[in-house]
Amino acid sequence: MSSFCFADELKTVIVMFRHGDRTPSRKSFKLLGEKEKYSDLINIGYSALTNKGKNRMYNVGRYMRNRYEHFLTSNPQEIHIKSAMLDRCLVSAELVAAGMYPPSGQFVWNKD
Repeated sequence: MSSFCFADELKTVIVMFRHGDRTPSRKSFKLLGEKEKYSDLINIGYSALTNKGKNRMYNVGRYMRNRYEHFLTSNPQEIHIKSAMLDRCLVSAELVAAGMYPPSGQFVWNKD
């Protein structure tokens, strides 16, 4: 029989997720057969993060900030982010971080 201890405060949060929406890979693009349908997406590259995927990952970060607002401080160095060394994964991680710790001062890149 297991027992659980419910604490009044969080000690650690571990979250895992994949990258955001992406364009088809070169291999799957050849298999799709609907090249006209995906031609706009391929202009940004194979297996690349789409704008929809970028927005989704930024919103994941915003959700995390909102969900754990009482756990997180304003110091982004209190978290540790790991990512695969693929552009779509690295950009996804950066966008989640930007959602969790919105840029301020000289680092603001989008005033909306």
